[in-house]
Amino acid sequence: MEVVVPSWARTRHLREFLQQAGPWIRRKAALLEERSGTVVPEPCQAGGEVMIDGQPRPLRVESRAGSPGVRFGDEVVVRLPPGPVDSLHDRTRKALVAALRDQVRETARTHIETYAPRLGVTPRGLRIKSQKTLWGSCGPTGLININWRLVGAPPEVLEYIVVHELCHLRERNHAPRFWALVAAQMPDYPRHRGWLKENGLRLG
Repeated sequence: MEVVVPSWARTRHLREFLQQAGPWIRRKAALLEERSGTVVPEPCQAGGEVMIDGQPRPLRVESRAGSPGVRFGDEVVVRLPPGPVDSLHDRTRKALVAALRDQVRETARTHIETYAPRLGVTPRGLRIKSQKTLWGSCGPTGLININWRLVGAPPEVLEYIVVHELCHLRERNHAPRFWALVAAQMPDYPRHRGWLKENGLRLG
């Protein structure tokens, strides 16, 4: 664990703070460790699990001639052409992430087609990104960005993020009018927002 402090902080004050905050820090560290995990397992290999729609699914890797492919069902099957064993992890992850991004793109596009007319907005486009700190964003030109890792969340959570960003096309802030607009489309949005706060770390 690393503690970052201002250059002017005194060592004595830092020690006092750590002594007082020690129990809280240990509780938070244990909670982060308990929740740690990723949508795509590391290492990405057979016997691992992939988070999809809020549930872990077994991962199986098959060697088969032809182009890489992924099949989603009760288990996730990644089909790869024969190749070096030492590159299996990278090849599996590349194929799997590409398929997961496509799945998020298709689902998000469906939600946009549903909610955009209701809100009277027309987004400039949809882009699936690998954002580090954002689940979604709405660019100044009206481009909607969605984090592909939301594939690991319950379906309603991805739907909420799409609604959230579409509402930003009408309200460019998080003022009460914005949240009222979100609630009009998705009255139970606080539940999905809360899920992300509690479980977002599990999505990588």
